[in-house]
Amino acid sequence: TKKYIIKKKRKDKNHEIFQLLGKIDECNVPIGRLRINSDNNNILLSIQKFLMNISSYIATVEYRKFLSLPEISLTDEEIEKLIDDYDSKCNSLTGFIIPGTCEQEINAHQCRVLIREIERLYLLHIKSEILLFKAEIRTKLESFLPILNRLSDFFFVYARVFSVLNCKTEI
Repeated sequence: TKKYIIKKKRKDKNHEIFQLLGKIDECNVPIGRLRINSDNNNILLSIQKFLMNISSYIATVEYRKFLSLPEISLTDEEIEKLIDDYDSKCNSLTGFIIPGTCEQEINAHQCRVLIREIERLYLLHIKSEILLFKAEIRTKLESFLPILNRLSDFFFVYARVFSVLNCKTEI
């Protein structure tokens, strides 16, 4: 895609929308690396699908296709439950964490950092364009924010689990 159209006005490749879509795409790579050696393939695949669906929603926001896109099946409540489950496998957190105990832990931390950036870019995008959207579309776009927020916490705890599994002391 060379241009993105908002209200029939073309946007350059350096427009914020492309920064957001690029970060979402970039985040799917380390999630894919996590899936290779994971017993949690289904949840990680669901997260990848969620991110790709957000991309689709963003890219089609001005078109009728937007409302016919598939519903996103991932919820912040489901993520919260996963966070609690993984957190119960870790010791109490008493300090900062420096990534580096194993490859999977580093990949999970990279996902966490990218999700945080996606959340910031997404928030900037919908806040800057919010008045252009119809109420139904605004509601849909805003509904993704709690999930993005919880995903960064999920990847933080997920990274900690890899540290515990590798019998490494968190730094």
